[in-house]
Amino acid sequence: MRRTFVVRVFISAAVVALGGCGGRAGPAPPANAVVVSVIDGDTIVARVGGRQEHVRLIGIDTPETVAPNKPVMCFGKEASHETAALLPPGTDVELVRDVEARDDYGRLLAYVYRAPDRLFVNLRLAEEGFADALSIPPNTTYASAFRAAVAAARAARRGLWGACARFGVYDSLRAGVATSASLMVPAPWAREAAARYRGEDIGVHLTLNAEHDLYRWGPLTQSPSLYDGDGGFPRTVDDLWDHADLDEVRRECRAQIERAIVWGFDVSHLTSHLSVLTVRPEFFDIFVELAVEFRLPIRLPSNVSERDIGFPFRHLAAAEGVVFPDHFVPARKAGSRDRVEKAIVGLQPGVTEIHVQPAVDTPEIRAVSPNWAAWVDDHALVTQEPSLRRMLERAGAVLIGFRELRSLMR
Repeated sequence: MRRTFVVRVFISAAVVALGGCGGRAGPAPPANAVVVSVIDGDTIVARVGGRQEHVRLIGIDTPETVAPNKPVMCFGKEASHETAALLPPGTDVELVRDVEARDDYGRLLAYVYRAPDRLFVNLRLAEEGFADALSIPPNTTYASAFRAAVAAARAARRGLWGACARFGVYDSLRAGVATSASLMVPAPWAREAAARYRGEDIGVHLTLNAEHDLYRWGPLTQSPSLYDGDGGFPRTVDDLWDHADLDEVRRECRAQIERAIVWGFDVSHLTSHLSVLTVRPEFFDIFVELAVEFRLPIRLPSNVSERDIGFPFRHLAAAEGVVFPDHFVPARKAGSRDRVEKAIVGLQPGVTEIHVQPAVDTPEIRAVSPNWAAWVDDHALVTQEPSLRRMLERAGAVLIGFRELRSLMR
């Protein structure tokens, strides 16, 4: 049986001296190419030795603007315009190779120096916030310099780091291996997430708790039984279970789904924040009722038995025609690399959902949780780790999203 695989995402420096600052390099060899045109922020066409070559700038990654079947990413046009301004047609450049000469698409891989003033274009784009660092071995000569430049740009909120400060999940969907995500509709930045939506596979993460000490949110319906004494959802699951009125739970969850639809989301599935709707039978009835009403698949735990939970939750959902992945690998603690690698190696037949929590490094995410660094590493894992794609290919996995499961219910 062919194995399918769902990567699931959750919505919210040493410096190498290069002979100067500001992207300037030391004395460079004479020009060996001439710029013909700019394709996007990190790819140009150059005339090299009498022929035209597509040249991919090593060590950086600008937001996509021309990828087939993908929308233009935040700050992508600005990055393309900056590269075009730095390298107008006819500019003499020096293309310096690293260990590997070409990528899988046949493009020439190069560090690009502008010949007239020896500007190191790759580094300049990173310094000014037009590009993220992208380290793909064996071409890593200046990897630490690019990382340092990006860190400084992020800290100063230059370029995309100011304009696109909360795009970690969308970046994982648009440029990484992630295939699906879910939105906490009552959360403070949910409306901005809706504004940035471009048709990705997004579900609703039904939310009845606000567990963080300083980062708070509350019910859309202003339902009295869903508040704690601090003006938001209860911090603990037990507090919610002890005090929530089930009719108010149903009304709040329905309001969250309907709000997402009004905002323009093509809702693909339902999940439950902190599993409050999946492990208590009276709450589970509401979860399944809404899944049936909106004809949406759901997430269910697979690492606990129905005997342990105390009722046949998987059988009850299936009896109502509700579809769910066969296996779910949750993020029980921050940081996903080891867990994801083990899950891929041990993939079983059927549909497996693996949960990661990618985030971009911003002052806000640092304030939300002490786990912020692990979330940032999750973002790097799903967007910048070539070995992850290779592992999936070797495992025979086929990447799908929840829409494929939703189609079984419609």
